[in-house]
Amino acid sequence: MNENEELNRFNYFGESPWTLEEGIDICRQIEAKISSWGFHCGLTGSCLFRGQSSKDLDIIIYPHKYVGENYSITDVVEVLKQSFCKELEPIDHRHYNDFKTVYWGDFQNKRIDFFFLK
Repeated sequence: MNENEELNRFNYFGESPWTLEEGIDICRQIEAKISSWGFHCGLTGSCLFRGQSSKDLDIIIYPHKYVGENYSITDVVEVLKQSFCKELEPIDHRHYNDFKTVYWGDFQNKRIDFFFLK
């Protein structure tokens, strides 16, 4: 992969902007898939604050409660891959001087970034 392809991978622009309504709908769908695993999701970023985003949809995934088994971020990533983004790739956030766990994927030709809280 050359340098331009590497940059484009992380600066993906979809065919049309994400709207607030689409973000809420996706969050509801994700919530239905991950809540039984003890996780919840929340909408953040430009889509929430401005009502749309031409770059990506930012979704926070966070643990809510212990559900009898110790599920991990890896388990939730697999659920998201099966239901929403066939491929999810980790993003290195060290250049932001933090170590969050972030994955990005393509959903219907639009980018979603998943931020995992611990």
